Amino acid sequence: MTVRTARALDRPGLYRADPTLYLAVAPGGSKSWIQRITVNGRRRDIGLGGFPVVSLAEARELAFENRRLAGTGGDPLARKREARRRTAMPTFRKAAQMTHASLRPRWRSDKVAVNWMQQLERHAFR
Repeated sequence: MTVRTARALDRPGLYRADPTLYLAVAPGGSKSWIQRITVNGRRRDIGLGGFPVVSLAEARELAFENRRLAGTGGDPLARKREARRRTAMPTFRKAAQMTHASLRPRWRSDKVAVNWMQQLERHAFR
């Protein structure tokens, strides 16, 4: 597959780009890279990103890294989940504390800041 053929594809389906790399074309016309790989004896479909944001060369590189990791007994999906977990959404308490810190300079007195956190402690954090 070349970049030119990837751009030209418009019928929904899976189109093979490499031994384990496919371009998935959705009914709406969006395109994304999917890698079908066997990890610990089970077939996995790993999303590598949308086309053209992720180029064909980048998709091939990611697929090669995943194949190498799976070949040594690793799990590419576990690595992807771990990366997502590290950038996870903050808890409500943490988000409230960050909001409190950003709003504090705008308030006229420290009494307002203290009251704001007390109300959250009393009604929301329980």
